Amino acid sequence: MGKIILIVEHRLYYLREIMDSLHIIENGKMIDISKEQMDDHLSSKYCLRRLSEVKKSDISTRVFQQKEMYSKDFDAALPLLCLDYKFSYPRKEKIFDMNISFARGINFIVGENGVGKSSFIRSLCGLNKGFRGKTFYREKLCKLPSKWVSLVMQDVNYQLFTESVWEEISLVCDDDAIKEKVLKKLGLDHKKDAHPQSLSGGEKQRLLIGMCRASEKPIVILDEPTSGLCKKNMSTLIELMHEMKEEGKTILTITHDFEFIKECGGNVVEFRKG
Repeated sequence: MGKIILIVEHRLYYLREIMDSLHIIENGKMIDISKEQMDDHLSSKYCLRRLSEVKKSDISTRVFQQKEMYSKDFDAALPLLCLDYKFSYPRKEKIFDMNISFARGINFIVGENGVGKSSFIRSLCGLNKGFRGKTFYREKLCKLPSKWVSLVMQDVNYQLFTESVWEEISLVCDDDAIKEKVLKKLGLDHKKDAHPQSLSGGEKQRLLIGMCRASEKPIVILDEPTSGLCKKNMSTLIELMHEMKEEGKTILTITHDFEFIKECGGNVVEFRKG
């Protein structure tokens, strides 16, 4: 048909075989890369995401199927316990009915679309009407999830409420030194007086991830956190996740990004329908 197709993307592996050329913007200039020049050296030179695919088979997972969730791989000694979790949408099949537990540190949740990953974390956060179940963290019942859980949703625009970046991060932390350190690490220190809605999509996402880092809440939930991140900012996110792990937090991350999982490391749980 003779059309020109432009794709703005950080994850490149699935496009490698169909793209005719790659154009990189660096320091205000456009660098043109032909298909023949695309290799792993190029990824390192320009700090790009991998050009070769990281597959699910490249990482270790433990599988949860709905019909098995009560009988296998449940460890009551782990700090985060989700007991008798039941949820279904009106007049639809059951989404999940399970017990599941998570270790301290970094945990990933993977699985096909529609298997119940987002429904699970919305239930954990107390956002799903009709959900039944109890959440325990280190043997304490989490009656009010908002006091225990920091959440970064896929659409971050629904989570920004104040008039400046500094006010936003101050909602979760009173320590100015911690706030300054986090904003600097995320490259947002020069925008602390800016309105949060004036930030780019990636900057908004980084701000909310930084708020999880600055908060004292012990459970952190990230829903597709690399969707708008380049390689550099993905690496910064991984550093922050490991810092939160060292502080004793439990991090649950929903993702389809196996490159991210492989570079970060952590426990991986795959949700499957029974």
